[in-house]
Amino acid sequence: MGTIEETRKLIQDFLAPELREIKARLDALEGTTKTRFDAIQVQFDAVQVQFAALEDMMKSRFDAVDKVIAAQSAMMAAQHAAVMNALTNLTNYAALAERLTKLESERGQQAH
Repeated sequence: MGTIEETRKLIQDFLAPELREIKARLDALEGTTKTRFDAIQVQFDAVQVQFAALEDMMKSRFDAVDKVIAAQSAMMAAQHAAVMNALTNLTNYAALAERLTKLESERGQQAH
């Protein structure tokens, strides 16, 4: 059993430091990866905040545009109603003028 023990001790003496070095390197790599991931997460969070601010600004601007469009629509509706009223008055005036011309023509013929 001496040979087996010596072989085991030789393997442990050789492998143990190598395994510790590999573990240390792996731990360092994990630390570096975590640090980089955390930095990327911070940047991603900042981008999300910027997008949220941009979304709020765009919503505000679209709301303002919607208000302007609504105001313009109301003004156009009022102007349309005024134009239609003026056309109705003009049509009534034209009908009255035609009737007056006809009456004057009839009176003129009666006077002769």
